[in-house]
Amino acid sequence: MKVFNKAVLIFKKAVLSAVAMIIGLCAVACGGKNDVSVDQSGNVVLSGNTINVSGKSPVASKKVEAAEFARLTVRGIAADEMPIGGFFPPSDGYKGNGYRLPSLITDEIYKKISDCGLNYLVDFQNEVSGNHFEEALGLGEKYGISTYFSYKEILNLQNINTIKIASPEEMASGLEPLLRYEHFAGLYGKDEPSANYYPHIKKAISDFKIAKDALGESAKDLCIYINLFPQVSGAMLSSDEAHPISYDEYLSGFFDCDPFFVMFDMYPIAGLENTVAGSWLNYLGKMNEEAKSHGLAWQGFAQAGGNFFDVPDQHRVANKNEMFYDVNTMLAFGAKGINYFPCCFPTSYVQLAPEERINDNSLINKYGSTTPQYYYAQEINANIKAMSPYLMNSAHMGVILNGNGVCAYMGKNKMDGFRQLKSVSGDPSLVGCFDYFGGTALLVVNNTLDEHRGEITLSFDDNYEYTVIQRATTNNVIAETFTLTLEAGECALVVIK
Repeated sequence: MKVFNKAVLIFKKAVLSAVAMIIGLCAVACGGKNDVSVDQSGNVVLSGNTINVSGKSPVASKKVEAAEFARLTVRGIAADEMPIGGFFPPSDGYKGNGYRLPSLITDEIYKKISDCGLNYLVDFQNEVSGNHFEEALGLGEKYGISTYFSYKEILNLQNINTIKIASPEEMASGLEPLLRYEHFAGLYGKDEPSANYYPHIKKAISDFKIAKDALGESAKDLCIYINLFPQVSGAMLSSDEAHPISYDEYLSGFFDCDPFFVMFDMYPIAGLENTVAGSWLNYLGKMNEEAKSHGLAWQGFAQAGGNFFDVPDQHRVANKNEMFYDVNTMLAFGAKGINYFPCCFPTSYVQLAPEERINDNSLINKYGSTTPQYYYAQEINANIKAMSPYLMNSAHMGVILNGNGVCAYMGKNKMDGFRQLKSVSGDPSLVGCFDYFGGTALLVVNNTLDEHRGEITLSFDDNYEYTVIQRATTNNVIAETFTLTLEAGECALVVIK
C-alpha cells in the first residue's frame, strides 16, 4: 500500500521572477511537456525534472580531497544501502490477561516489515536452537531482511551471573552452518550493558573476530549487535552503587571493547506534544564525534513507540512531525543507520491491562496490524533509500543552524557556511554538511515541529547544478539561490554536481 502520492520538490514562487517563466523553462527541459502545477499557497510544484531557475548554464563545482569516513556494515545489505533496522522481532509469545494471540512469525508480517522499508532485524526472541529459528531465518531470507539472532550456546551476555563465551573454535563451528544464509547478520549481544559487562564483551568480540577470520571471506561482515544506554550517569552505568561513573567513562569503556559500531537508544520525544528533549542535538553531536574519533559508524533508535511499560507516560508515541524530526536529525548529524523501536509489539507489553494506551506502541501491533507509525516510517524509509548512495558514501563535516528552531546545538562542529554554501535563510532549519567524494552534499531539515510548512533558502557562491532528493523523488536544479519547502521535521538532500 502506498502511503503518499507522487513526490514533489516545491519552490516558493517568491524566489523566481514569475511562475510563467518557470513553467516555460520546465517545458523546455521536459521536451515541451508541461509537468508543473501551482498549489493553493502559490507554490510552484515540480516533479522529476531538470529546472533551470537562473536561466544560465551551470558551472562545475570544485572538489577537494575526499574525507575519510566509517561504514556501517550489516551482512546481506549492500554497502550503498543504509541499514534500517527493527528492534523486537515477530514473535509467537503474545499471551496474557487470559488470552493468546496467533504468532506473528508469518509470511504476511515479514512482507509488511519489508514493505515498510526495513532491511534488518534484531531478533533476541527466536533462539538459534529454538522452535521458530528456521522459520524466522527463512522468512528473512525470502524478504531480504538481515537478522541478528540470539545463540546462547556460543554467546550469552544476558545475565552477569550466567555469562557464556565459547572459544573461537566453538564459535566458528557454530556459525559455519549459518553462513549459507545470506541474511544471517551475526549474533545478538546485549541491550544496554552496564560497565561491569565490558570485560566479557571485550572477550566476546575478540574471540568472535578470531572465529570470523577462521571462517574466511563469507564471514567478513558478521557482527555482534550491542546497543548502549542513552546519556545518563551514575550507578545505572556502573551497576555499582558505591562506584557511579560518568557517561564519558561509560563510553570510554565501551570503545575499549573494540566494538563493530556505536548504537544508542536515547528517546527524545517526551513531555508535551511537538516537543523534544532539549539536549537532543547536543547528544547527537557528541555521539557523532565520539564515533568518528574511534573510526566507527553510528546509528540510533528511532522512537516508534512510547509509554514504555517500565516508564509509563514518560515517553510518548510520536506523531508524524516528531518521528520525521527524530530520524532526519540523526541523518543530519551523520548517522549511517536507523533502528526503529519497537518494530513489532513487545510480548512483555501484553501483560499490561488491555485498557492501557499501548496497543499501537510499535510499527506492527500485537494483532499483526500496521499502526500510524508504520506509515510514517514507510515514508521516511523510502526517502532514506533514495538518499542512501550519497549518505553512505559521505563524511560528516558539521552542521549549520538557522533561526530559533525546536532544538539548539552548541557543539564544536557548528558552522555558518560550508564550502560553496554561503548562507541559509528563511524558516528555522538544520543543515547537515557532508563531503561526498570530495564534493558537497547538504541534508536540509525543517527544524520545527508545530509549523505545517517552512521555506528554507540556500544561497551559493555561483550558479551550480544540484541533485535534490525529497520525498523519495530526485530532481535536478540549476540555480545560485533557491528555496526548499519542507514540512515540519522533513528533510531534503542537496548534492552539488
